[in-house]
Amino acid sequence: MAVSYHEEAPVALELSATAGAASGRVDEAAATDARRSRGTARALGILLVASLAVPALLFAVAAWQNRSLLLEEGAIRAQRTAAILEQQAAATFQLYEQVFDRVEERLAAGGADPASIQS
Repeated sequence: MAVSYHEEAPVALELSATAGAASGRVDEAAATDARRSRGTARALGILLVASLAVPALLFAVAAWQNRSLLLEEGAIRAQRTAAILEQQAAATFQLYEQVFDRVEERLAAGGADPASIQS
């Protein structure tokens, strides 16, 4: 069976047209895949930034609140310490005042003899 060139030509044209259409579909699919890849990479980048930024932001907020609490507690402790020191100073001054009063009483009574000092 002899086939002439003219009979094979339409088949060859059909094959090349089919291959061209398939090539076009492959190019479109590759472009779609490339867009999806860029979109996926962008989404993953955003998720990476968010996964680092959100905990850092929460840590900063917690640290700021903790700092405020510590400063407030420090002020309260300083006030308590100042009140305690004030009481101690007042008690010390009262003690010295009592000692000076006794010394004045002894001196007013005519002085102190060595026997009464040791008792």
